[in-house]
Amino acid sequence: MAASIVQLQPIIGNLTYKRRHSLDAGWKVVKKIGLQNKHHCISVLEDQTIEDLSSEISQGIAAAIAIGTSNPDHQHEEIIKAPYSYLSLLPGQNFRRKLLDACNTWLQVDPDVLDTIDNIVTTLHTASLLIDDIQDNSLLRRGSPSAHIVFGVAQTINASNYMYFRAQELLKDLPHSERAFCIFTDELIHLHEGQGMDLYWRDTLTPPSVEQYFQMISNKTGGLFRLLGRLLMLCSTSEINILPVLSILGLWYQVRDDYCNLNSSQMQQTKGFAEDLTEGKFSLPILHAARQNSSKDSVIWKVLRMKSEDPKIKAEAIEYMRDITGSLDYTLKIAEGLELETERRLAKLPPNSTFSTMIQRLKVVS
Repeated sequence: MAASIVQLQPIIGNLTYKRRHSLDAGWKVVKKIGLQNKHHCISVLEDQTIEDLSSEISQGIAAAIAIGTSNPDHQHEEIIKAPYSYLSLLPGQNFRRKLLDACNTWLQVDPDVLDTIDNIVTTLHTASLLIDDIQDNSLLRRGSPSAHIVFGVAQTINASNYMYFRAQELLKDLPHSERAFCIFTDELIHLHEGQGMDLYWRDTLTPPSVEQYFQMISNKTGGLFRLLGRLLMLCSTSEINILPVLSILGLWYQVRDDYCNLNSSQMQQTKGFAEDLTEGKFSLPILHAARQNSSKDSVIWKVLRMKSEDPKIKAEAIEYMRDITGSLDYTLKIAEGLELETERRLAKLPPNSTFSTMIQRLKVVS
């Protein structure tokens, strides 16, 4: 069970206090001790024998052997995963669990197996958000300070990587676990390939082609959708193939998110106003605007270089994309086209009212 915010407060408070005071305290210690104590420390160490240190050596050996056992106790896990626990407690849309339940209407996977798949996908998704927020310099996530703002970058990176492997560890509980491991690895590679290209285009101000953009989001956003679907299908006795509809749904979901980032009051409350502009990323409307006017002196290129947090500057860029390049309308039409394609592919599958209802709720994009 995830820790509560109250349980996390001592960890958060301790980290905040230490970050504020550690640098000053460190310099004070250095100045106070002076170089003469260096020689004192060396002399003390020279007087000690191996027998004098036998207790410490035994403790080290015991710790090493304990880590090598098959059932480690993970005694420090609460501290190690605190950034992850913090983010997990912030209310989100829980879209992937809803998608999982909707897909299981077709595939009828055992409830315990379904919960394991949910834990794998949710853990991987949440852990990836920790890294995303660092790479994007995001101050907010779900309307609260991002985890790395609270816990620091280093601790948050470690927590994210740690939880990737805890998600991987759950694969052993699935039927056909060896095949599940291959699927997990495959989609994790796709996720990092997509993220890597997104970051490269952003940091080098290199606008991709539309085809490259769709390949990137298919890897990045679509990867978790495919992971969910492939694990469900692996554990099901049904012959229904849900991957075609999930693949298009992943594209639609991301294009919709790109549009909402620049045109949704709800998105502004949870992630901040037009964060894609501040990050300088080539979301679909920004990419369209940049390609409509490739002059480096155009409004959109200036904003991409500035990575400004100024609401007035970002509002000017949005107005430019809406009224001059038509990029918001373009993105909305692409989203609507992907919505129609999702529904077309859905129509080829057995009726599923749960999935259809979920699709209807995604139609609201402003």
